[in-house]
Amino acid sequence: MYLFEAMYTIGYVAPLENTGRWAERLPASFGVKRLDAEALDGGAVAGCDAVLLPYKSEVSPQALVRRIRLDAGDVPILVTDVPCDSHLSASLFRAGVNDICCDSDDPEQFSDRLLHHIEKYRLRERQKQMEADLSLEVGNKTRHLENALTLLNRAYEDTLESLVVALDAREHATGAHSKRVALYTMFLSILAGVLPEKWQSIYRGSLLHDFGKIAIPDAILLKPGKLTTEEFEVIKTHTVHGMQILGQVEFLKDSAAIPRWHHEKFNGKGYPDGLAGEAIPLESRIFAIIDVYDALRTKRPYKEPLPHAECVKIIVADRGEHFDPALVDLFVGVPENAWDQLWESAGEARGYAAILDVSLDAAYRYRSERG
Repeated sequence: MYLFEAMYTIGYVAPLENTGRWAERLPASFGVKRLDAEALDGGAVAGCDAVLLPYKSEVSPQALVRRIRLDAGDVPILVTDVPCDSHLSASLFRAGVNDICCDSDDPEQFSDRLLHHIEKYRLRERQKQMEADLSLEVGNKTRHLENALTLLNRAYEDTLESLVVALDAREHATGAHSKRVALYTMFLSILAGVLPEKWQSIYRGSLLHDFGKIAIPDAILLKPGKLTTEEFEVIKTHTVHGMQILGQVEFLKDSAAIPRWHHEKFNGKGYPDGLAGEAIPLESRIFAIIDVYDALRTKRPYKEPLPHAECVKIIVADRGEHFDPALVDLFVGVPENAWDQLWESAGEARGYAAILDVSLDAAYRYRSERG
């Protein structure tokens, strides 16, 4: 029993006395279509389930096979009236013929062999179509998944920014401090050659650098006067609390370096772990400069804002003590107007993608101006 019950269309190439008579011997379930050897291409063969070629014709069967294969792919090709010659048969098979028929072949056996080749061909075509359909379905589902992940990431970013605004407001800050330092840190990290795969974790770590202060009592965090030694020790624990909290959130684990070590000093006299030099993660060393710079430039309840030049002097004075000397040199090389432009952009940029775009544009302008 055959796999397919539908009518089969067999294309045959003249002369009629050769392939035509083979086509005429086929059962009634086979339809036949005469093909012109001079116009034999994919369009002519379209709709044929197999093609019969005469061995004796003005154009060699090998040339006809190459022409058909070029345009019509894997359609079965059989050559009729082939002399019984093993070398000739091998030549035809090498050219891409699926089968050969001698004049003495039994018509019924010929029909069976032809049907066998057609079934294999249809199975291959069906498999190709199924693979194409599957590929299309997988592609559509992948796009849907990517869209869902994009929306999920946006939700994460919106939640983080809303939370950070609330935490900034708790300390009576403007609500933009954390976004500014995130933008500044991204910009300086790009200039410092930090690899792109770390950029998003740096953004999130910068945004959440003081997240651990959620565990600090209001009486200490919001105290208007000078802190006692004991109270300052409590304040210092926000670095550890920040890392502990973020470490429990899977997509924030890689962002915990800045919250934990942004108060370390290059000379090893910082907290919480007393790390020194390059033992301090690079992103934490970058952020240490940015955090102090933004604090100096902004108005606080206990101080007025300082001009950029004065901020730079204070940071340079702590070069090699509080701050990484090489990073200080990089920071100082950025002109004031670049920081001012970033300041203005911080209020409008929302989410990692926007912050990254602003940072990359600023880095490109800075490098272009430096030549």
